[in-house]
Amino acid sequence: MKAIKKAQNGTAKYSDPKPLLDSLSNVRKKLDAEKASVNAKHLNDQRRYNKAKKDLSKKTTPKAKDGKWIQKAAASIKRRGTEGKCTPITKPGCTGRAKALAKTFKKIAKSNKKK
Repeated sequence: MKAIKKAQNGTAKYSDPKPLLDSLSNVRKKLDAEKASVNAKHLNDQRRYNKAKKDLSKKTTPKAKDGKWIQKAAASIKRRGTEGKCTPITKPGCTGRAKALAKTFKKIAKSNKKK
């Protein structure tokens, strides 16, 4: 209220706005610098994630160079005594690659029955 009366009377003193503008521009520069660093960090994280994802996909891809990977997998199951691990597929022990292999065997058996 006092400020309004002083403004009406003409007794109000106005300060120079230049220092305020300078401090505002400094704040903007700091914010821009922080934003740039956050963006750079995000980009680095994204690159690392993409690289890890790419490496992971390389590791999980089955190698079928000699064409006998199914026979080798079946022999390994027989040797280790894990036959029936995924029968039925909903068993809690049947997870991940074992489940994928069981589905593949199931598909092959289904196609062999048709013949």
